[in-house]
Amino acid sequence: MEEESSRGIRVSGMQFAYDAQQPLFVEFSLKILPRSRCLLVGANGSGKTTLLKILAGKHMVGGRDVVRVLNGSAFHDTHLVCSGDLSYLGGSWSKTVGSAGEIPLQGDFSAEHMIFGVEGVDPVRREKLIELLDIDLQWRMHKVSDGQRRRVQICMGLLHPFQVLLLDEVTVDLDVVARLDLLDFFKEECEQRGATIVYATHIFDGLETWATDLAYIQDGELKRTAKLSELDELKNSANLLSVVESWLRSETKQEKKKPANPSAKAQKTTSPFDSSPFRSSRHMAYYRPQLDNTVFLRNPLDNTVNTAFSPSIYIHQGFRRFQRFLGFGILITAQFLVSSFGRMYLQFYINENGDKVYTTKKESPLGLATQSAHPARFSPDDKFSRQRVLLKKRFGLLPTQKPPPKY
Repeated sequence: MEEESSRGIRVSGMQFAYDAQQPLFVEFSLKILPRSRCLLVGANGSGKTTLLKILAGKHMVGGRDVVRVLNGSAFHDTHLVCSGDLSYLGGSWSKTVGSAGEIPLQGDFSAEHMIFGVEGVDPVRREKLIELLDIDLQWRMHKVSDGQRRRVQICMGLLHPFQVLLLDEVTVDLDVVARLDLLDFFKEECEQRGATIVYATHIFDGLETWATDLAYIQDGELKRTAKLSELDELKNSANLLSVVESWLRSETKQEKKKPANPSAKAQKTTSPFDSSPFRSSRHMAYYRPQLDNTVFLRNPLDNTVNTAFSPSIYIHQGFRRFQRFLGFGILITAQFLVSSFGRMYLQFYINENGDKVYTTKKESPLGLATQSAHPARFSPDDKFSRQRVLLKKRFGLLPTQKPPPKY
């Protein structure tokens, strides 16, 4: 019995904290037996996603014996993930773009290209998943909906047979039929192959008969863990939703536990540079400049690339503060696209509150002339500046770098 339980999931006295933050988990312990279908429930920010990522080996915590999955260290034993025995499905397909933040990972390629690009897959299992998730192999990833893109993501994540599957709200984008069919597939995997599933979700329809165990987390602390069939509240309630709702409504805000010996990173340090606007504890939104429906674009029709020599404005959920030493960057879209390409230089004026307002217009709303926002050495009006010549030389735009004209 003990040997079989070691093939499941075991967390013993785990402590974890993000950099410069208070600990999220303190002496956290959890045990999930093989063949279990465990629901991980809790409010937003309670630590469900972090726990799943730790179980998936994405964060290193303590020693090799703190987090054990399939009788191996979740972080150190990389063969768990490489072999496909430990699988994690969560979040959405996205990539980080410096000027736009998180955007969907998409491109002009088909679902067939992605699914059949995974090597070492059982063709029978692949066809079963394609039919189960109702995937059209001709879908183009840049034209499909979020739900269709999610189906392809789930299909690719399940192509290899797993022993432990960690799910982080993966069914949120699926319709009712696809969700129920997928849950039936998961149940079949547990009963026939002895797989173990941990499923974090806020959608509890039909899970009373699907799940075998339940773990309830509140602010990084394991409040309840029990077999679903032995849960007293469920026997006296209409459904699982009402039970979880009563738990969440009864939660009270409490200060998180502090470690006995907080690390140096977690302690607040002072620095003579903390007063600098380039290193501040204030949120980035504090430094966002104001713009009056202005667009900053590089002119692709201008061979002198005049507008490419201005400091960039980085945008992420609004306008961030100016960054120091950006060098030369491409000016990015601010609020809407313009229909024509012209030379647009960044200007500014002072409003009635004494704040700088950035624009490309030559006059302020009061009719006063705006001033150039470009540093002198980046001035787009100086066609013979040293920086302009260096950049032209780098990108092969100097007349001497071009082939001689043919007459």
